[in-house]
Amino acid sequence: MKKITSLFLYLLLAISITSSHADHHVKSVEKEIQAALKAGKITEEEAKEKLAYLKRRTAETKKIAETKKAAAKKKATPKKTPTKKKAEQEAAKKKAAAKKKAQQEAAKKKAAAKKKAQQEAAKKKAAAKKKAAPKKTPTKKKAEQEAAKKKAQQEAAKKKAAAKKKAHQEATKKKAAAKKKAASKKAPAKKKAEQEATKKKAAAKKK
Repeated sequence: MKKITSLFLYLLLAISITSSHADHHVKSVEKEIQAALKAGKITEEEAKEKLAYLKRRTAETKKIAETKKAAAKKKATPKKTPTKKKAEQEAAKKKAAAKKKAQQEAAKKKAAAKKKAQQEAAKKKAAAKKKAAPKKTPTKKKAEQEAAKKKAQQEAAKKKAAAKKKAHQEATKKKAAAKKKAASKKAPAKKKAEQEATKKKAAAKKK
């Protein structure tokens, strides 16, 4: 019991001084407590209390050590002066601007190169197509010209015939309208003459 208590106090002292080997000491003490419990030197309740206290103390020690470490690191980090900070910001801005400009220039060059390549490809394709197309012989060319000329003549003849037909139709319409108009004027006179003749005939018969 005395040995366990002494070792326990030694561990607490070691933990309070440094945390680098704390885990090793904790495991050692845990083993000692478990061994003492098995040997009947301490009760199970005492073992639980010691282990709980050991765990709490270890956690606190680690937390303190981490806080000290963070404070030391913060202290060790040199504080940036406003001038230095501004200079760094300016440098960062210039660097970002230069990078952006370089990217834009690269994009422009890439686009120009792509366009030029497409144009060259189109030219080559057109040249190849032209070269691959069979050359027309003078006879074939003449035959095509004759066919085109004949087609043009046929079109002209069709247009002429259509115009002639239309003119004839217009003339026929006008003639029919004039005849109808003349007939309408002649009808009343004819009717009147017939009426006069009928009257004379009736008077002669009566007489």
